[in-house]
Amino acid sequence: MRWTLMALLLVGTQGVASPAPDLSGATSWVRAQSGAEVEAIKAAAVDKAVKQFSWAIRPFARPQLEGTTGTCSTYRIHHDADFHWQCDSHPPNRRTPGTQTPFSDGEAGEFTLIMSRSGDSWTADYSKGDSGKRVTWTFVNASRLAVTQEVYSPQLTTPMRWTVLFKPGP
Repeated sequence: MRWTLMALLLVGTQGVASPAPDLSGATSWVRAQSGAEVEAIKAAAVDKAVKQFSWAIRPFARPQLEGTTGTCSTYRIHHDADFHWQCDSHPPNRRTPGTQTPFSDGEAGEFTLIMSRSGDSWTADYSKGDSGKRVTWTFVNASRLAVTQEVYSPQLTTPMRWTVLFKPGP
């Protein structure tokens, strides 16, 4: 795997420069699954992805893929024409669907964030070249938020994907 992909995936859902987010009136969401359940979901995604590699590459691929499975415990989300979100204690973000935002993390170079919306789902696609990570927030109903993360790369014939469920929080 390329080091640039790994650096990108460490950025994950953390903040990047954007217009000032408005989290007034935001809904707080907390994980609906236990920490052990979430770890099992992520481990199953890594196991499935690792099987795509030859046996000689698997010991090297596993820790790289495990390093991309970070998930938030809480979100604060508000959406209107834009999507405003905050993951745990990271800086808040604001994106407009259809926009492409270049940014630099300082170490790994330039990346692109593309925000999109489809019905009740919002997707942030963090990419560098032909590799990246997609985070999709799907509002299933007023009491359920599904957050699906997907890691894609030419080294993966099928993207590595996992979903964590959230419920309204305090």
